Amino acid sequence: MVAHHNGVVGVGGSNPLALREAPAMHSNLLKMRLIWRVQEIMKGGLSQRASDELTRLRRGRIAEKTPQESLPLGTRLSREYVGEPHEVLVVRDGFEYRGDIYTSLTKVAKVITGTAWSGPAFFGLKKATQKKNKEEEKDGQDNK
Repeated sequence: MVAHHNGVVGVGGSNPLALREAPAMHSNLLKMRLIWRVQEIMKGGLSQRASDELTRLRRGRIAEKTPQESLPLGTRLSREYVGEPHEVLVVRDGFEYRGDIYTSLTKVAKVITGTAWSGPAFFGLKKATQKKNKEEEKDGQDNK
């Protein structure tokens, strides 16, 4: 039960919402904030990841999305490396490569190359490092 009394808003019962002075705002916005707060208490708030991203945004920093967040499910990434084709599928839990699920493209790139590479760069998602990757791939072929 939501109670209004002389500008003070609170929720009755043993609910953890404390009585506080209501902020000066439109009544519809106030209702929406109260509904959100009650829902937050009953069902839980934002995930830690969402909370961290909001904090970064408040501080004026735009959070970069991981490749998994920016690529739609079902996206296929393909790359030829040392003459062999490699294909990765974006799935809900990460990236599927040859029947195994990996949590990052970097882990997939390491499996393919045997060395530590940036997964997004290896699959051409980072333009600045594409030239370097091609040079390293050529060096890998020359060493075979």
